[in-house]
Amino acid sequence: MDFVGKPTSTTHSAIAMATDVDLASINVLLEQAAEGLKMLEQEYAESVRLLKPTPAFRVGTLNHLVQHRAILDYLANSLLEFCTRAPEKVYFPIAKPGMAASMFQQLVEKRWLPGLPTARPDVFEVLESVQGYRPGNAWITAFVNMTNSNKHVRLSLMAIAGCNAKVIQLPWGVGLQVGDRGLESVDLHGTIVFIGPQGQRLEIRGPDVIDRNTISLANADPEISVARMTWQEFKFDEFPHQPAIVFLRAVNTEVKRIVDRLVPLLSVS
Repeated sequence: MDFVGKPTSTTHSAIAMATDVDLASINVLLEQAAEGLKMLEQEYAESVRLLKPTPAFRVGTLNHLVQHRAILDYLANSLLEFCTRAPEKVYFPIAKPGMAASMFQQLVEKRWLPGLPTARPDVFEVLESVQGYRPGNAWITAFVNMTNSNKHVRLSLMAIAGCNAKVIQLPWGVGLQVGDRGLESVDLHGTIVFIGPQGQRLEIRGPDVIDRNTISLANADPEISVARMTWQEFKFDEFPHQPAIVFLRAVNTEVKRIVDRLVPLLSVS
């Protein structure tokens, strides 16, 4: 498929049919990925118990990554109707490490999805917002590297590593955790209010930043304390920032979020 300028009605119809098929496939893949993640949770727990990744967890990781990469690439094919011509190969555009936003836009405009940023800036805005050079998107770079290496080189390596977190403790239990298996940080400009089982009310007041380095809370009610937790879990060599299963959950969550943002835009002419 190679067209220049405005697509003809025949070409546009063919792309629309392909889009329908791709979106149906995306829904099936999302459902299968959700089921596969349940199995991964079980195999990960067994891996931690044995202190050795089970073969089922390693192979399940491969399948999990490949399914989510396929979802993104099906989405990219669904965007061809907004392009001035079809590229030789269609992939969901992902910036390489160190690539600037301007270079990413140029590559999408000229090579990866030609004409898309100009024709559909709203669609391009979604694509651009999930790139690794944007804060909070470190997962996508590791995701691409891991998918390629798992498919073509070897299954992902992982090792037992130390995990740590800070927990905000309340008289009736833990109220908040930052660090591994929790939020990365909380940038607090207002007030966090905790309501206890008997209607008790405790507050942490900002401005403040709570992260794994927090030792104490100067603007919190005295009943609130900070404690450090340490334990061990597996972490992928390519993404040592979080336990392996947390990374795989993040892939599932973030890819679904991309689908939920892009699909409603596909019907907007």
